[in-house]
Amino acid sequence: MSNLLLEASDINTTPERLKELAYKDTNFELARAVALNPSAPPDLLEALVYLEDEELCRNIATNPNTPVDILFEVGAEFPRELINNPVFPLLLLENSSLFLNMPFSTIASILSLDDVPEAYLMKAVEDYEDDEVLSIVANHVKAPEEALNKIINCSNQEDEEYFAAILNVNYNNINAIEGWKNLVDKAIHYFYFLRHIPEKELFLYNLGIFPEKFLPGLYEKTRISIAANPKTPKHIKNIINKTLVDKLSKKELKLAKAGNPDTPINTLIQLSNSPLIYIKETLAENPSIPIHVLEKLAHHTNALIVAGVCDNYNVTDSILKIAYQHEEIAKIITSKDSNKNPVDILSVILKNHSTHEFTDGCIDFDSITSQNFCIYLSLEKDVPNEIFQAIGTVSNINLLIALARHPKTPVHLFEHVYKRTKDKTEFNYFPHLRKYYNKIRIFLSKNPQTPIHILFKLLQDDCCKVRGAAIHNIQTNFASYNQNVVEFLRELEQANNPKSSPDTLLTIANDRNVSLCFAVAQNPNTPASALDKLAFHKSRDVRLAVTNNPNTTVDTLVFLSKKRKGCFHIRQSAVKALIDKDPKRAGAVLAEFVNSPDPSVPRFIFLLHELAPVEFLEKHANSIWWLERYAVAQNNSTPIHIRNKLKNDANRIVRAAACGRNIGAF
Repeated sequence: MSNLLLEASDINTTPERLKELAYKDTNFELARAVALNPSAPPDLLEALVYLEDEELCRNIATNPNTPVDILFEVGAEFPRELINNPVFPLLLLENSSLFLNMPFSTIASILSLDDVPEAYLMKAVEDYEDDEVLSIVANHVKAPEEALNKIINCSNQEDEEYFAAILNVNYNNINAIEGWKNLVDKAIHYFYFLRHIPEKELFLYNLGIFPEKFLPGLYEKTRISIAANPKTPKHIKNIINKTLVDKLSKKELKLAKAGNPDTPINTLIQLSNSPLIYIKETLAENPSIPIHVLEKLAHHTNALIVAGVCDNYNVTDSILKIAYQHEEIAKIITSKDSNKNPVDILSVILKNHSTHEFTDGCIDFDSITSQNFCIYLSLEKDVPNEIFQAIGTVSNINLLIALARHPKTPVHLFEHVYKRTKDKTEFNYFPHLRKYYNKIRIFLSKNPQTPIHILFKLLQDDCCKVRGAAIHNIQTNFASYNQNVVEFLRELEQANNPKSSPDTLLTIANDRNVSLCFAVAQNPNTPASALDKLAFHKSRDVRLAVTNNPNTTVDTLVFLSKKRKGCFHIRQSAVKALIDKDPKRAGAVLAEFVNSPDPSVPRFIFLLHELAPVEFLEKHANSIWWLERYAVAQNNSTPIHIRNKLKNDANRIVRAAACGRNIGAF
């Protein structure tokens, strides 16, 4: 040992000299020695904490000269050193409320020690009413029965600490334990004391790693979402249907099916016979609804159902005539004897009308006038310019739909409709508009009269249905319009062709056109280098297609599975592919994904799964929540040394699981 180290450790070294030595080297060797020296002055020990060296702080926790507040601060990280500090028992004698004066993190660290004195556990129960402190004691293998009885007597049966105390191996009331076996089973399968995170729970279910036996414990909306999915296996639907016992739940399930475009046609037809009005309203807007059902709904007397029929982008002219047959303006338009002079028509439409002008120049008619314009545009194909001039730059949703659909809409109004539906500022204030504006752009994409320059903008749309309709429109009506169109269609054919060379596909991917890049991302011959680039594309659909391409690298899948701003379904698809290609890295990604400040259902479910990394299992084998330790004990991937430790757990259920016994055997 060097002379300086000897001097730093010597209790006879003056405080002034100790201060000099503490800051003499940059590797903290002398400072650590000073921190162990019982002659070190309190102000120096307080200052040394801020050097943020682990061993140095550990030494400070052992020094009886350390100021009490600093002692408690470092004690959160070094609880054993704190309670073994000679001054700690003296502090307890001086202040009977010392535990209450400690920071929560410090008392929690002390109580979590395996060898914590039983007296401290008892004192914590006597002094504290905090649920988490009581849970730590209730889950401790050394908890005295007196402390457990006190927890049981001062808690409700629904509290986690009550559960933990009554299941503690040191609690010896056999009759009470026997009566709790059924409740324990419910606690495990219905996630007692765990925080629900519905979107993450659905994420894990869609990955196929959510055990079927736990489905009844999910939130009702999550169960309904699963049961309404046509891809859900029949036996899973049966499990969930048995849990939906009240009428409202069953109605919600029907509603979810009625609004899903992927619902089988036969199911949609069956639902159309429902007496419930809101089921029919939802069906009317479903683009997958058969034409004959749409026609049937057009005869309905409910205005909202009829409105849904008229907004359906598969509606035909004959169905529109049925939907509007009772309207005054419709009778004038369809009458063979009526005078269709634009001035007369306008006088009928604008009868008692009022308007409101917005700051951006758009106008809104009153609801009756807007409806009259919509009916007129829906039923009359030969619309004179005077009518379009009277309509102007409107903002009414139904009128925008009518303009997007009409074959004679002037170019400037097509441009207005497109611009209106791409107003992102409006989405910030009115998020519900996105659904309607997507529908309007689908009408634009389908309209053979939509100008080619707008169709090219629609090829860049966020919505795949809009892009698909625009491509079909261009192929059908503009295939030889100009050189730009010809070049686009040529590249699109190459992008879709599985025999295209990797170099060609890489070149097209550099174009950044959403429709072209989407096709390249789906092509099984696209090289990994192109897919790596497309993983950064602005379009969610392109990134999703990348996750499903067999040539996508593991590194790219990891990147997409962690992308915070990406949609859940992109991350989900990336993880699903990653599980097939590299289960170990998939496990690491999922461990990060389910992480949460408090115990949660997703974390519990993943702790049960074989993909859970060993370090993740080891960390939560020390959880103060017995449900998490139970999950680790159940996991077949849990290493022997962790399982052996859990065989001596404080909780009877955890011990039984670690020993391979069922709940009834604890």
